[in-house]
Amino acid sequence: MKKLAQQIPPEIQNLALKLKQIEEQLRLVITRRQQIKAELMEIEIVKEELEKIADDAFVHKMVGNILIKIPKKTALEEINEKKETLQLQDMTLDKQENILRKQYESTSKELEEMIKKSQLGGQLGSIS
Repeated sequence: MKKLAQQIPPEIQNLALKLKQIEEQLRLVITRRQQIKAELMEIEIVKEELEKIADDAFVHKMVGNILIKIPKKTALEEINEKKETLQLQDMTLDKQENILRKQYESTSKELEEMIKKSQLGGQLGSIS
């Protein structure tokens, strides 16, 4: 295995490592976006349920290990703020995901070209 690593030019090894790092960052961003989307769906369900109860009603909110009683209006305000925050995070991650996808594509193409050149150079060297 060491011989194979020694045969691969350092530029190709570095670019392959960079590609792997971009792929990992992309995977993390995608996972976080999925989590945010799940939270947003949960928020929508909670909002629907809150809208079914009377405006002057009180609801219970979990704070740590304790349930506290708060007005429905306060609960809706908090949920809407949380929804806004999550939507902003999702937009930011969407931009990040697009940038990482472009970086992945360009780095992948660059790596392919470098490998082709390396293979072509090796073939030419064995011909002469």
